[in-house]
Amino acid sequence: MVQAALAIKTGTPADDKLEKVIDGNTEESPAALIALVETKVARDKPISYETTTLVEAYAQELRGTDMGNRLLQTQIIALSQAAQFDEAFDALGILAPAISTQQSRNLHRTVVEQLTKNANDVVFLDHFFRQDTEVVASLGTSLKLAVAERLMDLGFVTEVQGLLDTVPDRPLHRARQLTSARAAIGLRQPYRAQAALVGLDDPEASMLLAQAKEMAGSYTEAAQIFMDLDAPERAAEAAWLSEDWPGPIRPGSPAFGAIAARVGTDIGDPSPAEGPLGRADSALKESRALREALKDLLTAPALQITEDPDAISDVGDGI
Repeated sequence: MVQAALAIKTGTPADDKLEKVIDGNTEESPAALIALVETKVARDKPISYETTTLVEAYAQELRGTDMGNRLLQTQIIALSQAAQFDEAFDALGILAPAISTQQSRNLHRTVVEQLTKNANDVVFLDHFFRQDTEVVASLGTSLKLAVAERLMDLGFVTEVQGLLDTVPDRPLHRARQLTSARAAIGLRQPYRAQAALVGLDDPEASMLLAQAKEMAGSYTEAAQIFMDLDAPERAAEAAWLSEDWPGPIRPGSPAFGAIAARVGTDIGDPSPAEGPLGRADSALKESRALREALKDLLTAPALQITEDPDAISDVGDGI
């Protein structure tokens, strides 16, 4: 045990030494088992089913003692590290009345952290929505942000916003700002999204800002930001709705470039020297060019509606 403790202190793996003590089935075995679980958790290493079962057995054998309580806490940590979340939360429910509130919250944080990192979507949502609001409020900023990001990816924007409201907005935290902006956009709150992004100046934040401005009706600003981000199609979509169309659309932009070039062309006043036939010929050429630009626009792949082969099949079967 001394050799194992020295190895752990110097950052050297001590699993072999601890397992030797555990296998000896001595008075030191429970302490060695606790140390083994703690070192594996610290290195984010998987814990075997045999180890979690052994922890449970010792906890039962020593129940009612300080070591028994320590083993129960270790069992919960081991179960969560082994992705056995049903068992971990059940054991936590049994142990919570016998330990302090702070110990219970610390264990909850550990289990929720593993749940957020390693559980599949269904298991994550099932257990997260069972948590008491006080427990969620005590998770800590970094863990709340990790939970909020996962909820955001799964589309639970209202829950994300509620969770982020429990995170202090000072000092500014980039992850909180980005997730808050995403949630606000998902809830169609563009001004709240813009407020969340204050102070950020990077491509991810700029893309969210452009979406928020577009949602708020600031199409010209949105189009300019999209163009700066090299997203010409998004810029064109916003520019179509702006008051100064074609605005920032470049002539070479896909789909919208040709028509923007025609709209931006100043054909000027007819020259008296051209005569009626010359002026008519110029008008025909301009009309032809504009028709071609419109044709290109209407047939551009970016503007086509993708047909649903299943729907087509259904119609064919009906016929």
